[in-house]
Amino acid sequence: MPSSKGSKAKAKPVKKKASLPPPAAPSQWVVVQLTALGEREKNLQLIVRSAHQILGRSDVDVFVPAINQKGLDDSLTTWYSEGYVFIQHQPGVSYHKLAETSYFNTVLSTLSNINGERKRVYSLLTDKDLKHMRNGMQELKSTASRFKKDQEVRITKGSYKGLPGKIAQIYDNGETVQVFVQLKSIKGGGLFMDFHASYIQKNDQ
Repeated sequence: MPSSKGSKAKAKPVKKKASLPPPAAPSQWVVVQLTALGEREKNLQLIVRSAHQILGRSDVDVFVPAINQKGLDDSLTTWYSEGYVFIQHQPGVSYHKLAETSYFNTVLSTLSNINGERKRVYSLLTDKDLKHMRNGMQELKSTASRFKKDQEVRITKGSYKGLPGKIAQIYDNGETVQVFVQLKSIKGGGLFMDFHASYIQKNDQ
């Protein structure tokens, strides 16, 4: 009769599945009203840097719902929520420091009685609340693919607003086009100028 010694199969080591990190919690955003200076500021990064400096935190996201588009000799800032910026909420950050500073006027909040203590409660928005603004900004950064060479167009923004022109070139970046702008005062009937695609529209007239 065969011995049972040594007949037991060695157990194979069980491989543990690598655990996935938990999904990141959705962000919440503090609503901050801009001053008149903040609304006029064309360099949007200055608003972001100012918020970081005042809060003493460079790790909080600052969402400025605007884009600045440069034309030939001017620039235009388009706001989606004029007069407001949104700053990522993180525990322990004193957002009220922003109030009554160069770029920032008011931090939207209320004073509430919590456990017998008067505490400041910020008016917070969620990622979902800001989604439509982010989508709108993407639409404004429209590509030039809707235009064709030699197409008749009209300038809709900036110093040359209202002037007719013709598409001369569509650049590879997908956002900029060269337009021959018709100017009777110029020898040759006009000038070649570069515009962001959102500065022009098809001339259906």
